[in-house]
Amino acid sequence: MTTGGAKLNKQKDPTLTFIISQPRSGSTLLQAILGSHPEVYTCSEPWIALPFIYALKEEGSEFDFHGKLSKHAIRAFFQESGIDEDFFNSKLNSFLTSLYYKALTNNNKRIFIDKTPRYYEVASDLIKIFPKAKFIVIYRHPLAVLNSILNTWVKQDIEKLFFYSRDLLIGPKKLSTFASEHHDRICLVKYEEIVRSPEIQIKNICEYIGIDYLSEIINYNSNVNWTYGDKNFKEKKVPDIISIDSWKTQLTDKRTANFSHYYLKELGEDIFNTLGYDFSSALEEIIKFHPNNNDLKTWKALLNVQHVVPVEEQMLRAKGSIRRNYLKILYRKLIP
Repeated sequence: MTTGGAKLNKQKDPTLTFIISQPRSGSTLLQAILGSHPEVYTCSEPWIALPFIYALKEEGSEFDFHGKLSKHAIRAFFQESGIDEDFFNSKLNSFLTSLYYKALTNNNKRIFIDKTPRYYEVASDLIKIFPKAKFIVIYRHPLAVLNSILNTWVKQDIEKLFFYSRDLLIGPKKLSTFASEHHDRICLVKYEEIVRSPEIQIKNICEYIGIDYLSEIINYNSNVNWTYGDKNFKEKKVPDIISIDSWKTQLTDKRTANFSHYYLKELGEDIFNTLGYDFSSALEEIIKFHPNNNDLKTWKALLNVQHVVPVEEQMLRAKGSIRRNYLKILYRKLIP
C-alpha cells in the first residue's frame, strides 16, 4: 500500500500487531496515534482471540454452559483423536488471521493493530499462536493506573474496585513476566515516555512494526467512534504531560492516599522496580499525605492479592452480593 492509502501493496504482506497493557495505561492514546497512519487499521477493542484461547484453559471465562466441563471435554476430544495443541494453535492462527485480513481488505490497509487490554492475560499464548506478529507492551506508573481506575470506573461506588483486582494485582506481574521472557521480540514502551517525547517513541514504534514514520500522526484523529476504550483521549489532539503526575494531586483525598499506600505494599518493591518505576520515590510521595489504616479493612475485602479470583467467580460473588442486598432491602420494607 502506498502511504497515500489508495491501494493495497501486494509487495508487502499484511502485518498483525498487538498492543499489550493493563487497562488505563494509555493504550487507547497509542492506538489513536498509530491508527492515524494511512497504512494502519484499528478498531475499538476486538477481544476476538480471548474466547478461543480460553477454550483450553481451566478457568477465567464465564458461559451459560459449564465452562470447566467444556474445557475438559475439548481436551479429551484432542487426546482421543490425536490432535495436539500445536495443531489447534496453527488452525487458530489461520482462522483469526483471516478475520484480521478481512478487516484490512475491507478498509484497504496493511497493518492491523489489535488493542485489547485483557490480552495481558494471554500474551504468552498469543506470541506462540502468532510467531510473526509484532507486540507492543506499554507500562504505566502503577499508582497512575490505580488512580485512573478509581476516578474513571469506580468513582464513589468503592465496591466496584473488586472487579479490577486482576487488572491491578495480576496484570503488572503478567506484563513484566511476558516482557522479560520475550524481550527480543517485543517493543517495550512507557506511557510517560510517549507523552513526554512522542516523536521519538512513535518513530521507534513505527520502525518496529514496519511503517514509515509520519510526523502528522502525532496529531491523532480523535473523531473515531470506538465502542470500547478510553473516551478521554477524544478531549485532546496531541499527547500531553498533564496526566503523568495527576495521581500525586489525588493523594489529598485520604482514601486515595490510603489505597495508594496499600497498593504499593501489595505489589511490592521487586515488581514495582521491575516495571521501571522507583518504589522508594513513590512511597516517599505517599508518606507526605500521612496514610493510615482506616481503610485497610475495606482494601482487604476488595483488593487483597490472596483473594484475587477468576472473572467467572467475580461475577458469581457479585450476583450473590446483589441478592443479599436485595433481600436486606425487602426485609427492611416488610419489617417495621
